[in-house]
Amino acid sequence: MAKKLLFEDLVAFSDKWATGMSGRNVGPKSMTLLDLLYKAKGDPQHPNNALAKGPDIYGSQMMVEMLGDLYVQSEKVLDALNIAGSSTVIEDKPDAIAQIKKIAKKAAMVQKLIHSMGEDIDKFSVENPKK
Repeated sequence: MAKKLLFEDLVAFSDKWATGMSGRNVGPKSMTLLDLLYKAKGDPQHPNNALAKGPDIYGSQMMVEMLGDLYVQSEKVLDALNIAGSSTVIEDKPDAIAQIKKIAKKAAMVQKLIHSMGEDIDKFSVENPKK
């Protein structure tokens, strides 16, 4: 009986219609203690072990797009101010030119503020406190 069991254990079944590894038995592979520990701990780089990002806070999904639109609008305002400043109508009116430059400076400050807000949004996250 023992010889028959041993013989059955050595039989490798194969599929005559499939090619490749489907019909072959892969033999045991030697592992070190470090390999065993690594398998027990799991691979932190594997996609199945990566933590998913938490859900977005209601209202924050479109924040980046809205800031982008705001920046584009401020750029259009600056373009309009530059066109108005180079107009021949106000060429001989220094007060009007100074007023346009003052407004353009404020629009540039708005752009810097929008850029700063974008950096803050990039760093924004809501995480559970670590214990």
